[in-house]
Amino acid sequence: MKLSDTPLGRNAPRSENLLLAIHTELSAAPIFFRADVCKECDWSTSVLYRRMRTKDHINKNGKLILVFSREEEEKLKAAFNARIAWLEGCYKKYFGTSDQ
Repeated sequence: MKLSDTPLGRNAPRSENLLLAIHTELSAAPIFFRADVCKECDWSTSVLYRRMRTKDHINKNGKLILVFSREEEEKLKAAFNARIAWLEGCYKKYFGTSDQ
């Protein structure tokens, strides 16, 4: 998802105020991450926050109960990597390449 494809992106400042533009981009990242995770894992927002608070634990029979399946972990990692790549694109937009 590109920032310009969202309502936030269409209203985001471009070059008028660098600080405001950067803050807007950074503020959007967790919103997009949440949307990506909910879409990929087929969760509602309330499920996402519930799962965020849950921890792996051992049940009464001594069996380890994991919060996330391997598939869910892979989807979470993919969503995170997508947001990092998106933020790198934002960095390049304002400062050139990230290799400098």
